[in-house]
Amino acid sequence: MIGFKNEFSWSKSREEIFRKCQKQYYYHYYGSWGGWQRNCDERTRNTYVLKKLSNRHLWSGEKVHHAIRQILEAIREEKPVKSEEEIIEQTLHGMRDDFRNSRDHLYWEAPQSCGLFEHEYQLELPDEVWKDTAGHIEKCIRNFYQSPLLEEIKNIPKEQWLGLEELSYFLLNDIKVYVTIDFAVRTGDQILVYDWKTGSSVEQDHDLQMACYGWYAWQHWNVDPKKIKLMEVNLVRMDITHHQITGVNLEKIQKMIFDSIQDMQFLLEDIGNNQANEERFATTENERFCSYCNFKKVCTKWQESAEQ
Repeated sequence: MIGFKNEFSWSKSREEIFRKCQKQYYYHYYGSWGGWQRNCDERTRNTYVLKKLSNRHLWSGEKVHHAIRQILEAIREEKPVKSEEEIIEQTLHGMRDDFRNSRDHLYWEAPQSCGLFEHEYQLELPDEVWKDTAGHIEKCIRNFYQSPLLEEIKNIPKEQWLGLEELSYFLLNDIKVYVTIDFAVRTGDQILVYDWKTGSSVEQDHDLQMACYGWYAWQHWNVDPKKIKLMEVNLVRMDITHHQITGVNLEKIQKMIFDSIQDMQFLLEDIGNNQANEERFATTENERFCSYCNFKKVCTKWQESAEQ
């Protein structure tokens, strides 16, 4: 593909992987690059397939996000919204298809199909665990349907809708910083950004997330970052926590992002072309991270352990 290259960028998720394990970071952003091409080498292909793996927790969250997107897209386009039971049945049907495909390891032939960590690494989980996963998805969708929030969203004029399940970016010193907008609207002189949560949130990440949303709002929607409000919607408990830029030290967090970028680029072999050498990326000393890492089958640390 002409002009398609591995471009350096930054995101909160990229930072999280880098801090967990540099080797995992390498596999995710460099070792897997080009693995979709037919003429790539076997290890690159394997690394790419492993990168695409999800796990039951992330998978259930993706299913809920997809269901909510369908609901909101229908509202935005002024089409009939499917009933609660229709959306749940459709979601669970897709989930069952995903499960069978993953269990049969079809993702090795078609990496875009669902592949679950639990199947790739043959975790022996009782049926109740998978039933609980399905129950978790159903509960989140029912809570969203039955909440006052859905009626509030229906009453927001469509011209005030700004974003729906969009991956976008803003620029810091010409480097793309990616953010994901679950749902955003303008109300008065404020921007409300809704963040759907299907699991527990991490308290210390709020300032970083708010700062990223603030810069994005300033660059893309021409609004003062202090006018943005994050609506963290916990779909399990169906409660909403409000976070604002007020109190967030934007300069401090900007420095943290720049420091993170510098740390990542320091390990590169060629910064200008964003080229990396696997040997420069260390493995983590925390075995807990290794236990649920997608890349165990290609990781040099695990291969060396198996040979001993």
